Amino acid sequence: MNKNEALGAVSAMLAIVSLFGIGLSVGFLPALPVAAVLFYLSQRFRPGSWRSMATGFASGGLAGVLVLGPGFRLAMRVVAILEPSQTPEFSVAGTMMIIVFVGGLFGGLLGVAISSITGLVPSRALTPMAVGAVVGLLFLSSDLRSELTTLGAGPWVNIPMFAGVAALYSFASNRLRDRFRGSHPEPVTPQAEVRA
Repeated sequence: MNKNEALGAVSAMLAIVSLFGIGLSVGFLPALPVAAVLFYLSQRFRPGSWRSMATGFASGGLAGVLVLGPGFRLAMRVVAILEPSQTPEFSVAGTMMIIVFVGGLFGGLLGVAISSITGLVPSRALTPMAVGAVVGLLFLSSDLRSELTTLGAGPWVNIPMFAGVAALYSFASNRLRDRFRGSHPEPVTPQAEVRA
């Protein structure tokens, strides 16, 4: 990966980080212009990156709907069952919201971030980075942070449970992305000649 491709990958990654960082702390409306500029820069530095981002969104969104959303919902049910002060409630609307928004949308955007940095970092680092991103985003919200640390069996059970779901999501997302790319290989950019 040359310097421009690396800058394009970093720009796309920062766009995703700004969407969630600014979005969760200030609001998603102020985050949109920042993300749009960063996505534009990503395309300028790395022509053809839209295809890679689309593949990342499709694979991440599908893995999110199949793994991340249902896994998070199941983990939330376990936390609720282990919490003695609350009566566990289950709603179909709440489940669908988690599958669509957490699984589909958040999973898709995380897939874009993973796809953008593929080639920039070693492939063995992608899953730990995805797990760190998911758990880190859970801690951005003060409500979620307090629930993770005080409800159920506490942080020693809650955090590994959500991290395990994130690891399964990352594995599924990477496999789907490789499968999608296999059916539509991305153009190979010529590498700079290595001098001895």
